Amino acid sequence: MNGLLYRISLVLTLLGPALHTFGSPSRVSADPVDSRFELAASNGEIARIALKEANRTLSTVIARLQRNSSLIPFQPQNSRWVVNRDAAKVIPALIVAAYLTDPDKLPGSLSEYLRTESSRTSRLLRLPDDVDLATGEFVYPTADPLRIQSGSTSYALGLSAVTSVVGPGPWTERLIHIVDDLFARASVQPTGTIGPIPSGDAEVNGNLLRILPSLAGWTNDPNYQDWANRIADTYIYGVLPNIGGLPVRSWDFSRDEPKDATFSLDQTSLLSGLAHLGRLEALQSVVLAGKFRPVLRNAAAAIYNESKDGGFYRQMDPDGKGGYTANQKSGLIAQPALQAGLLKFARATRETSLELRVLESVRQLPTFYDRAEGESLTSDFPEVIDLFATLSSPTTELAWLDGRSWAFSNSLTPNRVLLNVSRVLPLLRGVKPPEFG
Repeated sequence: MNGLLYRISLVLTLLGPALHTFGSPSRVSADPVDSRFELAASNGEIARIALKEANRTLSTVIARLQRNSSLIPFQPQNSRWVVNRDAAKVIPALIVAAYLTDPDKLPGSLSEYLRTESSRTSRLLRLPDDVDLATGEFVYPTADPLRIQSGSTSYALGLSAVTSVVGPGPWTERLIHIVDDLFARASVQPTGTIGPIPSGDAEVNGNLLRILPSLAGWTNDPNYQDWANRIADTYIYGVLPNIGGLPVRSWDFSRDEPKDATFSLDQTSLLSGLAHLGRLEALQSVVLAGKFRPVLRNAAAAIYNESKDGGFYRQMDPDGKGGYTANQKSGLIAQPALQAGLLKFARATRETSLELRVLESVRQLPTFYDRAEGESLTSDFPEVIDLFATLSSPTTELAWLDGRSWAFSNSLTPNRVLLNVSRVLPLLRGVKPPEFG
């Protein structure tokens, strides 16, 4: 997903099978009782360091905010406040860091900052756009709808993840305003649907598929579920059957044809969103999930048939026969978030063949990452945790990951807080996130 903040929900909702294996196996005693104490001590020390690091970063940012009550970029030298970075990645990570280490900052500094952000960055109704910090003006002279939709849905993913962990707050209100305004401005009218959708862009629509079901549950507003199914039906019945089963980046609904027939594995939000919604529908009714089965089965077959050693080629081109062929010069990518979504869907719908196909690929990921550049695992780290924890017996994979992940915690990137917070998972076992009020 190329760094989208959806990873924060993947990391922070991981409260299950990974936790008992998350310590340092080399320090575990042969005695079962001693092993538990040693593992607890190891996890406690990891959590102490991680919480301290997360709080230090939070305090640094809050201090900057108090010196300058306007917008602040994550790095002081940045001259622009960018939605995809300073809203979508930084704000959710800071809220979660405050929740775990300094809760008094939630109704204070961070809530006030959200109000400032909304008033300073809203451009199309309440949808944000990038701001030049020197002038206070928008970076771009024109309000490009696609750019603003893309940044807004990335930001909304992070706010949705925060609400699922921290509970409702000003971040939830900001989330609702963004989603409501995306649909208030919706003007793309697919053939055969009962209403418009916000965009012809698969990433924008895919992000919304992953947000809307949660909003429906938190607010008891059926409109959000209706909107999710409107987007899903648009692609299941109107788009994917006509292009070989893979969602191209952009579709021209006025002409009912793709603007670009290439499929990029860097952009898989639509498939992840369909898998997410399909799994939730399956948990309610197997019948409801029926429409998702052939679509996800065909898409997975197209992708996995062209995979190599646990990775996928970044680009797939039409083969002229209604299918796709991998561009082997495009490089390989792991896409752990998409694989986790497909695996969860396969299990919820008892799609055994799809489940086995995903598992075969997942078991190769340690070898894939060991061959790849270190930055690959650094950027994928939280999503890989979630994927491995989805396995029935993830001990080997998590032990491998644990030996490579701790060095990433001091990385000076917008993900620094998130990477440290992800180490606190052993402390969170059994904690149930607050319900929406």
